[in-house]
Amino acid sequence: FFILMLCLMLPISVLYLQNNRIDNAGLPTSLERQLTVRVVYLYDNELDDFPTHLPPSLRELHLQDNNIRTLPRSALARLPLLEKLHMDDNSVSTVSIEDKAFANNPRLRLLFLSRNHLSSIPSGLPRIADDTFSRLSNLTELSLV
Repeated sequence: FFILMLCLMLPISVLYLQNNRIDNAGLPTSLERQLTVRVVYLYDNELDDFPTHLPPSLRELHLQDNNIRTLPRSALARLPLLEKLHMDDNSVSTVSIEDKAFANNPRLRLLFLSRNHLSSIPSGLPRIADDTFSRLSNLTELSLV
């Protein structure tokens, strides 16, 4: 905890907190005021809920290998610059992704949801335009795994 608090007093752009025993209560609310932080690694911890006190400056968030069950629109709305979200190996189900969950994440380019509890493609995912693949005439393989 002391090291985490010390890190939050320094101007950093990448925060490595993976492979620990951090739960939601272990994330200080002051983290959301760290406006220089662009990337946070919180994978392989003990998070049950999507973290709510993350810096709005985040571009990349690694939350894989936790036990997160929901993707709430309110928490994602606090991350308007988010480009990459890694949610692999959690407990997210199709119905636990709130409707329009990514409505306030226009920069989101990569979303990883592998190895969750999805039974279908959730309706809350960012919309893919009808002509998204129209100019990819040489595309021979597309993986949606």
